[in-house]
Amino acid sequence: MASICQRWFALVLLLMTVAQAKQTICQGSNHLQQKFAYEPTLSFPSKNYPHLAISYDTTSKVSRILAPSSNSAWKIVAGLCGQGFSFESTTQPNHFLRHRHLLLFVDPFVNTALYKNDACFKPVTGLADCNEVSFQSINYPDRFLRHQGYRMKLHQNDGSSLFKNDATFNIQTICHGSNHLQQKFAYEPTLSFPSKNYPHLAISYDTTSKVSKILAPSSNSAWKIVPGLCGQGFSFESTTQPNHFLRHRHLLLFVDPFVNTALYKNDACFKPVAGLADCNEVSFQSINYPDRFLRHQGYRMKLHQNDGSSLFKNDATFNIQTICQGSDHLQQKFAYEPTLSFPSKNYPNLAISYDTTSKVSKILAPSSNSAWKIVPGLCGQGFSFESTTQPNHFLRHRHLLLFVDPFVNTALYKNDACFKPVAGLADCNEVSFQSINYPDRFLRHQGYQMKLHRNDGSSLFMNDATFNI
Repeated sequence: MASICQRWFALVLLLMTVAQAKQTICQGSNHLQQKFAYEPTLSFPSKNYPHLAISYDTTSKVSRILAPSSNSAWKIVAGLCGQGFSFESTTQPNHFLRHRHLLLFVDPFVNTALYKNDACFKPVTGLADCNEVSFQSINYPDRFLRHQGYRMKLHQNDGSSLFKNDATFNIQTICHGSNHLQQKFAYEPTLSFPSKNYPHLAISYDTTSKVSKILAPSSNSAWKIVPGLCGQGFSFESTTQPNHFLRHRHLLLFVDPFVNTALYKNDACFKPVAGLADCNEVSFQSINYPDRFLRHQGYRMKLHQNDGSSLFKNDATFNIQTICQGSDHLQQKFAYEPTLSFPSKNYPNLAISYDTTSKVSKILAPSSNSAWKIVPGLCGQGFSFESTTQPNHFLRHRHLLLFVDPFVNTALYKNDACFKPVAGLADCNEVSFQSINYPDRFLRHQGYQMKLHRNDGSSLFMNDATFNI
């Protein structure tokens, strides 16, 4: 019996290790709402037939799972009925996936309540895999999209493994959609923009002349993206010369010191749109000259009208390379009550965890105790870490040491259990945790134990206080 238990325990640990390697264990259904919210173009391969995806026959309009083609690319739009989302054909605009008599078709839009309700679906956590997706009907909420005999149908969940697999789909992004760019730029990240047709060169500037050019990557090609100085779009702030922004003058681009005039602020505002040459890259439209786009010509950055040529589209299209995501991005990442694990930056085989008996928090090998449910901060600010193995037990500090204690409805407990995720002290793309009630202190490990210490500025501290997500 002991041997069986030991083997079972070893299997559980192995499965947990695999899950921890993914770090995000289940993203949560709210994550799906967000993923679908920006009118992307997506494809949905079947869970159990991954070489086939939700598609339709051009002649009959019958929806089936078929080999990938242009008919399996769907533009995801806000639900026609006012709820959920609808799937618009990318090959036949204004034709939507809808159910009729529990079968799925791609029909031309008709402005009736029946059509609009039949074309609305809610993406939910995949019935067979929590990191994939299933689609629940809005007007028949007990039914889900599933394939059967290769045909797409709307059936009730019978609880069988076959149904769950037939009703679960992967999500493949074909085009993010321009609204996705608005979100990507919204959190004051630090980004670089390599040229589409000269990928070894990026939007940058000459330090002496302040002339903007495409140049080899350097600190001058790292831009802090901030809300548009003019109140619209975004502005590009130099990371090497704070308060200097990319702006156009006489249709040429310069990096000039900020001047508080309407002209300067308007000249420094741009709208990121789907790349003219590649919908998964980016082009930049001027706010005050909306018929003009940033482009390079003779290596110099200019503001020109789109002449429709392939050359222009390529010159005006840029890749997006994230240098630092920005701390606000972390707020968003934590906002949907995911279950996360936090491996140490300098001991990546160990993660924030705790000892079941003593409740002392340490960095330990991955186990069920290192999986945390992230919930809104008990104190009304930041976030709190709830144990997934002991519900209603939270990570909190006591005498500058960390423990996992049962919830107590006191201000002291709730304040001690609240932390703010910020850009990692040792790596801006990882995370550090700042105490809410001791904002000069951060979570760090020392001697494998989790503690709450002030940042002494040392490399050791910054690494000890930085964690992967």
